[in-house]
Amino acid sequence: MIDTRPFEIRLRQATATLQSSEARLALSKVELWRAQQLKATSFGTVETVDQRQAEQEAASASVASATQAILDARLDLEFCHVTAPFTGRISNHLVSVGDLVSGSRGGSRPTTLLTTIVSLDPIYIDFDMSQDEFIKYQVSQGGHASGG
Repeated sequence: MIDTRPFEIRLRQATATLQSSEARLALSKVELWRAQQLKATSFGTVETVDQRQAEQEAASASVASATQAILDARLDLEFCHVTAPFTGRISNHLVSVGDLVSGSRGGSRPTTLLTTIVSLDPIYIDFDMSQDEFIKYQVSQGGHASGG
């Protein structure tokens, strides 16, 4: 298992950023409403309404970005738990506790191979032999030799 603490911290930071963005969005909605009310009574300007509208759109984009940062942080946290996609035997482990490993979801940088898993059910074996050796094997097993 990979140390989860840095990823838990990043998730908490992303959550705090979302809360801050949501608060800015709520304020921007109120400020836009006020600017629209003032403009309707000729005490406000079109420029102020446009500015408040842009602030609300920016705050909305900030909320969307913070939401995605949370999803990204959760994914990194999930990746701290390494599990095999199937049962089998593993080869020698190629890293030890405390080793630095790297990974890349986008495949843009090299990743560290932890081990190799070999399936036991079903199990496949590949080997090379000449046709003559194969015929001798078949005959020794009571099979019929057929040329080909």
